[in-house]
Amino acid sequence: MSVADTTSESRLYGLTPEEIITACGHLVTVKLQNNDTQSGYLYVIDPFNKSVILKHETQDIAIVILRHQVVSIEANYDQPAKLMFVTNPEEEDINEDSAAMKNRKQNAIELLEASRVPIKYSTEHTVIQILDTANLYPPYVPTSIQCDNPIIRKRVSDLLQGMPSWSVSTVNQ
Repeated sequence: MSVADTTSESRLYGLTPEEIITACGHLVTVKLQNNDTQSGYLYVIDPFNKSVILKHETQDIAIVILRHQVVSIEANYDQPAKLMFVTNPEEEDINEDSAAMKNRKQNAIELLEASRVPIKYSTEHTVIQILDTANLYPPYVPTSIQCDNPIIRKRVSDLLQGMPSWSVSTVNQ
């Protein structure tokens, strides 16, 4: 197998893995099997089923394009990448000292305690220690778990899936 062969095999929809990472957040045009195109900001390409998820250009909605429909993806780097959140929390709410973040931490603590998971935490520190082996960092979402044990990481991640989604309105309740 030549070097050229490995490069062509590692491409997905005409993009290398590095190009896919670079294109995230940028405006892209997806060419479809029926010769139509769909534009939007590239949010992610699912690594398992290869579906393409875009954020609509003007509306706050997601567009999911299934693998069998995609022919190619072309990225437009003329505009700066757009930072995207699934539910767009306010910038000041992402701060670790904000009321929204403290509320999110309290929700995580209550969920873990209700599930009888041994945890350690303090009001001075932002990290929640779980089972003496895992750490949960702000913003207290399933992907903010740091743990060498994949079983514990998966179970804690699954528990955190049950938390309410990131929402500014939860602070005002």
